[in-house]
Amino acid sequence: MVLQKLTCLRELLKNPLITQKELAGIIGKSEKTIKTRTVEMQEKGLIRRENGKRNGRWEYTTALPADENGLTNPYNGFSYDGYVRELKK
Repeated sequence: MVLQKLTCLRELLKNPLITQKELAGIIGKSEKTIKTRTVEMQEKGLIRRENGKRNGRWEYTTALPADENGLTNPYNGFSYDGYVRELKK
């Protein structure tokens, strides 16, 4: 279950406009499983959906680590350790 949530988080980082249907296709799980995982992550305060279901986007509610220049770049030394701890709670 943690691996599924991490995979969801990674895909949401790559494409905040992704739909649950598209996410299910990428991850290879059912739409119901993806909905369950995203709801769990929303309840834990990790992500939220902005601007509704149809034209919305996924946003992280926890701060991403910044690089040495103070810029948030999830692909530059980004670690999922903090997210793993939250997901296991």
